[in-house]
Amino acid sequence: MLVDDITTLQANLIIEAVVENLKIKQTLFAQLEKVNEGKSILATNTSSIPVTQIAAALQNPSQCIGLHFFNPAHLMKLVEVISGSQTNPELILLMKDFAKALGKVSVEVKDSPGFIVNRVARHFYVESLKVLEDKVTSFDVIDKLMRSAGFRMGPFELMDLIGIDVNYAVTTSVYEGFDKAHKFKPSDIQYQKNQGREFR
Repeated sequence: MLVDDITTLQANLIIEAVVENLKIKQTLFAQLEKVNEGKSILATNTSSIPVTQIAAALQNPSQCIGLHFFNPAHLMKLVEVISGSQTNPELILLMKDFAKALGKVSVEVKDSPGFIVNRVARHFYVESLKVLEDKVTSFDVIDKLMRSAGFRMGPFELMDLIGIDVNYAVTTSVYEGFDKAHKFKPSDIQYQKNQGREFR
């Protein structure tokens, strides 16, 4: 369904994939809940923001669930299915069946910053950026070495595919979600690239 007026967006299941920003996601879902009279399943494709936080803006948070597809979604098989603290448990089975119908492999995940994959992957990116920041070697050498070690893509290739802005937003979200734990701290390179500046 393609619409250009949010007040006409009515469906049994709505999956949002807007920017990784809590307020924007909350505002969108609050509008969609009203338009659909609280009857729609509101699934967030968030990479890192806890579903419980997104659902907190809703009148009926039991209808909100996480359905995190991986980039590029048409190729990647994995889908994380995340329930918030008030998600209706029946939605978990529904969304797992939905993912299976799409030819995906779903995994049920506890609600926490970054969930499983993006929480673990932060170190793949952050430490690679640290190696570059310390001028140990170049980004293309890091990518080449990681591919030779068995990874399908190097960290910088993957960041390019995902998007510098998205990767930075997810890293920042996980960092803040874990009370600014140093191990998740975004790199200066990420910050400067996200601002459109060259790293010095």
